[in-house]
Amino acid sequence: MRRVMVLLGLIAMLALAAAPASAYNAPGPRWPGKTIRFHETLPKSWNWGIRHAVKTWNTSGINVRFVKVPRSRAQVKIGYGDANGSGGYASIGRQPGAYVEMNKSMYRPLRPEVRLVTAQILAHELGHVLGLDHVFSNGCRLMTPTVLGDCPDPPQPWLYDCSWLSKDDLRGALTLYGGKARKPARKWCPLEPKPPAPQDVRFISGDPVRIQWSATKSLRAGSVAVIEIFEEGRCRGESSSALLDTTYEEVRPGQWADYDYREPGTYCYEIHFENQYGQPSAAVQGIATYAIAPPARPVLQSLTEYPDDYSDYLADVAVPEGATLHVDVSPSGQCSTTPQEYSIADQLTETTWLLWGIPEGPSCLSFFAVDRMPSAPLTVEVVHGPRPGGP
Repeated sequence: MRRVMVLLGLIAMLALAAAPASAYNAPGPRWPGKTIRFHETLPKSWNWGIRHAVKTWNTSGINVRFVKVPRSRAQVKIGYGDANGSGGYASIGRQPGAYVEMNKSMYRPLRPEVRLVTAQILAHELGHVLGLDHVFSNGCRLMTPTVLGDCPDPPQPWLYDCSWLSKDDLRGALTLYGGKARKPARKWCPLEPKPPAPQDVRFISGDPVRIQWSATKSLRAGSVAVIEIFEEGRCRGESSSALLDTTYEEVRPGQWADYDYREPGTYCYEIHFENQYGQPSAAVQGIATYAIAPPARPVLQSLTEYPDDYSDYLADVAVPEGATLHVDVSPSGQCSTTPQEYSIADQLTETTWLLWGIPEGPSCLSFFAVDRMPSAPLTVEVVHGPRPGGP
C-alpha cells in the first residue's frame, strides 16, 4: 500500500511539474456593461501616455471600453498619489472608489525621457482596473510586475514596441469580458515623427567650404544637424565613395564652415537632421570645392652676408600673419618653384632669420611664405664670397 501511495505521489508531482504556469491571472470581478468611465487629473504632459494606455485596451478586441467623463460620472479616478511606493498602483476589478495612482515623487514633473515607460505603466494599471492581477512568469507581458521588462529591443533606437499586449494578457481580458482579439496594426512605432529635411540648402565653395540651410517650425526640440563629408563620387551615385568626416551642429542659426584642414579638392557634402532619438531625416547632397588661397609672397627688407661666425646671411623678411618662412638654396638660374624638404632658415626674431648651408659662388635663394600651402617664391640671385678671415 505504501508503494502505491508513493507511486501516486510521484505521478502527481510529475503532473504538476509538466503543467505550464498560469499564463494569466484574471480574478476580476468584471465591470458590467460595455464601458468603464474614468476621470483623470494628471497634467497635460501626461496626455500622450493616457491616450496610448487607453488605446491599448480599447483597440484590443475585448467587449469593454474605457471612456473619459466628468468627475461626477466617473467610476475610476486617475491621478497622482504615493502609489504604494511603486511607479503606479491601482485597484483590481470592479469596486466602489476604483482608482489608478501614479507616483507623484517619481513622475512629477513628468520628464520627456520617461514618457513611454509611464504610458506602459498606465496601461498596466488599467489592466488591474479591468480585473487582471500580476503574472509571475518570464516573457514579454504587460501584466508582469516589471511591466514589459523581458521584451526584445527595437531594431532602431527611435522605435518602440507599440503592441504592448501579449497573447496571455489578451486571454485574461477576454476571459472576463469576451470579444475577439485584434492584431495590432504595427509592431514598431516611432517615438517622434520623422524629422523634416533641411530646407534652402546652399553649398558654397571656397576657403573654407560653407553650408547654409533653414529648418521648418515642425522640427522638434533636441534635433541636431548632421553633416557628412564624402569623396566626390558619392554625389554622383558611387556607393563605394568613402566617408571622410562627420560633424554634429546646432540646427540654428543654420550655417556651418569646414575649418578642418583637409586637402584642397572637390568633395560631396551631405546634410540631414536627426531628432533626439537619432532618427534621420532625408538627406540633401551637394558638391563643393575646398580651394585654399595661397598666402602673399614674403617681402625681403635686407640681406646681410656673414652676420656672425656661423651663419651665411641674415635676412630681414616680412611674411603674412599666420605664415612661416621657408628658404631654399639652389644653383644660380635654377631657382626652386616649390619648397624643398628642408628650409635653410632659422628664425632669430619676429622678422629676422639666419640662413646657412649656402655654398660660395653664385646661387639662387627662394623665399616662400607657408601657411596651409606655399606662396609663390620670391627669388634672389646672390654671389656668396669667402668668409672673412677664412683660410
